[in-house]
Amino acid sequence: MDVPEYFTDEDWEWAAAQIAHQLRNTPFNNVIGVPTGGEKLAVALQKYVDPDANQTIVVDDVYTTGQSIGKVLRPRDIGYVVYVREPIKYEHHNNRVYGLWYSPEAVEDMMEGASRLKIYTGEDSIVNS
Repeated sequence: MDVPEYFTDEDWEWAAAQIAHQLRNTPFNNVIGVPTGGEKLAVALQKYVDPDANQTIVVDDVYTTGQSIGKVLRPRDIGYVVYVREPIKYEHHNNRVYGLWYSPEAVEDMMEGASRLKIYTGEDSIVNS
């Protein structure tokens, strides 16, 4: 069972507000919903569009393999999903796909990957300011 499966219109509005808040420093002028799971989210995000911006965001409800969003996402686009079921394959998506909620399995794998990166780079922090 996926979280978005039971979303009401109000839930989609809330998710859109969360994404808009996270992208508050990255205005966007175009929203594309991945058929069919991302369509309600795309509609809810329309109120946050800045007509003067030059950024497209591609949205979907659930990220599992990344194939659905990968078919729509272009190199300059930003991808956003409501629920990340499996770890995001950043190398396939130009490091531009983000999620609101992550399954425990996805978080565990991402943390393991971060630990490997920390060991590889010898850095105390993998976050660059």
